[in-house]
Amino acid sequence: MTPPRIALLAPGLRWGGRDLWNTALALGLGAHGVEVAGIGVLRPERIAREFRARLEGRCRIAEGQDACRALVASSDLVVLSGDIGAVPDLGKPAVFVSHGQSAQARVIATAWAPQVVHWAAVSPNATVGLPLGATGPVIPNGLDVDRCEAGRERSVVRQAWGVADGECVVAYLGRLAAEKNVGILVECMKRLSLDHERTYQLVVYGAAEEDVIEALRWQCHTLPVRAICRYPVMEVGEVYRAADCVVCPSDGECWSLVPAEAWYCGCPVVTTPTGVMLDLQEEFGELAAVVPVQPTPHQVADGIRYALSPDFRPSVTRARGVARRFTAERMCGTWAQFILRCSESNSTSPTGVTSGA
Repeated sequence: MTPPRIALLAPGLRWGGRDLWNTALALGLGAHGVEVAGIGVLRPERIAREFRARLEGRCRIAEGQDACRALVASSDLVVLSGDIGAVPDLGKPAVFVSHGQSAQARVIATAWAPQVVHWAAVSPNATVGLPLGATGPVIPNGLDVDRCEAGRERSVVRQAWGVADGECVVAYLGRLAAEKNVGILVECMKRLSLDHERTYQLVVYGAAEEDVIEALRWQCHTLPVRAICRYPVMEVGEVYRAADCVVCPSDGECWSLVPAEAWYCGCPVVTTPTGVMLDLQEEFGELAAVVPVQPTPHQVADGIRYALSPDFRPSVTRARGVARRFTAERMCGTWAQFILRCSESNSTSPTGVTSGA
């Protein structure tokens, strides 16, 4: 049987979980019997140079409308995720994958409904982003083991950061969008600076427009603790290994990769109870120091202190084992099975909504 050939259409290739998800599929599906024709991005300015370098020579990137149209024409099935910038006539059966839970996410998915044959989501929360009546499997996101195992040793990175002996590094990684609440973390560091037991340093690897990053750098300069604000790196493992804890104070997530990556690297996590966090803790036990959604700086500070305490160490060990259940390799295997079923299925409805494959 000839392997199905798919085209991935993505909103961008920058630093969001969806971008890493598309990259993981592009690089990992081939080992599971699915050929990837390439990734199409209508707006080339949304492609970060680090993602270009990671995909170079391994997966084609189609940039712009004409290149995306040619990519789709060369495929058997199109896999869509999010607002790619337009709703062209694909002329091929499509799978739409929800990564969001907002009303806007549902609007975007609904616009694609006439062309979509199969639906899926990356978490139970993300099914809210599907059109009314659309159903499909939930296939959890997966962390890229290569990214987590790459990079320099802990001591080398901490020396580059200027970390003093006995200093605790609190880290944030990810987009600097408003709903991520990075400002709460900055305010929290002011409270931690009053601790007598230990000293702290804040390290932020944030993705945003340059003016947003500069504004955060200015805010960090006002802190009574050392702070570093940098652009993200692909070798994310070195950041997690060098940090003493990672904080994720987001208002909402569907399947955030940051906690899973940190767990894999043995780094304690402080997080809000968003996405699949509560489901995972119910199944496996305590995995993270959980603070309320829209926490106060005081609550985040208390969460950090707990995550750094000896009482939390068994949870770090437990979380490290759980993270190994959610790798990109496993995710690609599950996606390959689903794509193979989709390619074999001829059942479509007039609205493009199926009962799930």
